[in-house]
Amino acid sequence: MAVALAIAATIVAIDLSHELVSRVSNYRSRIASLNKRVDRLKRQAVADEKRLADAREEIKERKLMQSRDRMKAILVAPDRRTIKLAAPSPGELATATVSISEKMGGAVLSAHSLPAPPEGQVYDAWWMLKNAPPAKAAEFRSGIDGSANEYLDPPPQGPGPLSLSITMEPSEGGIAPSGSVKLQGKVPGGIGDERSGGAKKH
Repeated sequence: MAVALAIAATIVAIDLSHELVSRVSNYRSRIASLNKRVDRLKRQAVADEKRLADAREEIKERKLMQSRDRMKAILVAPDRRTIKLAAPSPGELATATVSISEKMGGAVLSAHSLPAPPEGQVYDAWWMLKNAPPAKAAEFRSGIDGSANEYLDPPPQGPGPLSLSITMEPSEGGIAPSGSVKLQGKVPGGIGDERSGGAKKH
């Protein structure tokens, strides 16, 4: 009787061992399959990230080309007018000219001797409006040679702008100027009159 029980127990143990081995082998196979799938998804994710980065770079290049084309068009526009900007503090060498075209709906800033802003700060261009808050026209950094050539958004609809100011601001940006004025200049009369629907003189 004892021998029979021992034999039965051995058979059961062998069956359990075979079942355990089979389950372990199955689990290992599934884990290996999942690892391959994870690796495949990782490779796909890397490829997708590269395609996304390439697409962003292409969009950036297209926007840059569009901006350059728009700037060139403004600079040769028949209705182009020029605004002179100067540093408000005596002794500062920074100067700039702004070419604005009502027809092209924008302006081009060309600055010289404008020191590169410190880390964490940028230059902001502002249209100073009558009876309205300042309107940001651009955010930019000058080069190490102090030059900057930037496209400026046109002033908003309404009475023509009174002046244009360049201030130094935190890089997070803001909706109104808060830093020191580095360049400023008055806008010639007449700019913005057609856009605002002002009456024509006879």
